[in-house]
Amino acid sequence: MTASPLVLEQVDEVLLLEGGRVTARGTHRDLVARGHAEGVAPDDDAARYLRVVGRSLDDAPPPVLAATTGTTPVPEGEHA
Repeated sequence: MTASPLVLEQVDEVLLLEGGRVTARGTHRDLVARGHAEGVAPDDDAARYLRVVGRSLDDAPPPVLAATTGTTPVPEGEHA
């Protein structure tokens, strides 16, 4: 699992997990584009995704992101 945009850019699918449930899924580029779309609501899944990948290291821990290649999660610190 990771919140690193450098890793997320390389995987086939990204999952945003909140409270143990998948709340957003797609490629990193698609989720970022959706999050930046005009008129997107702050509580939209893509907007929440942007807050996770754009947070600073001083922020509170974010929901979990699971980055996958095919069906295998990529552990944080490892590359796809």
